[in-house]
Amino acid sequence: MGAVGVLLALAMLLVAVPAPATAQTTDPAPSASQAPSPEELQRRADWWRRLPPEQREQLRQRFRKYRAMPPEQREQIHERLRRWRGLSPERRGKMRDRYRAYRELPEKDRARIQKNYRKWRQMSPAQRKRLRKRFEGFQKLEPERREKLLERHRNLSPEERGEMRQRRPRLEQLSPEEREIRRPMKRSPTLQR
Repeated sequence: MGAVGVLLALAMLLVAVPAPATAQTTDPAPSASQAPSPEELQRRADWWRRLPPEQREQLRQRFRKYRAMPPEQREQIHERLRRWRGLSPERRGKMRDRYRAYRELPEKDRARIQKNYRKWRQMSPAQRKRLRKRFEGFQKLEPERREKLLERHRNLSPEERGEMRQRRPRLEQLSPEEREIRRPMKRSPTLQR
């Protein structure tokens, strides 16, 4: 299990047993001055004892993996956990539901999602911003128009998709004048496919 599994294990350990309302913090790794109260430690110990032995062993293994990670990687996990704890309960619930749905996908679909995520992570902030903007524009289209575009894309062969990518120069490589020339013109409703 990768960093996601470790993150979830840490999240389970740190947020499964809520801290007292007066002592809640968004920091997932309390400092010595923010150490849990004896009551909180007892609640966590009781929670641990109620876990089935196999789940306790899984958590132990994940914790050993966490301890073996370089400090930079552990800090990334702490940062993600801080962001997680800053989310509303509703948002956390939605994210858990999406994660469960992801885990139920066929391996082929999960591999495709992971590949796309790696591509996303390699993009520059400007590229991500452009892609988000294009996606938002796509979302604003009429549902029928969106479906037509998706169907047309689905019907392209892999070779045709590759040719499309090669024919269309990257916008960042064009001058502002060239971008203006290449901007698609709005079609009249009678010309739309």
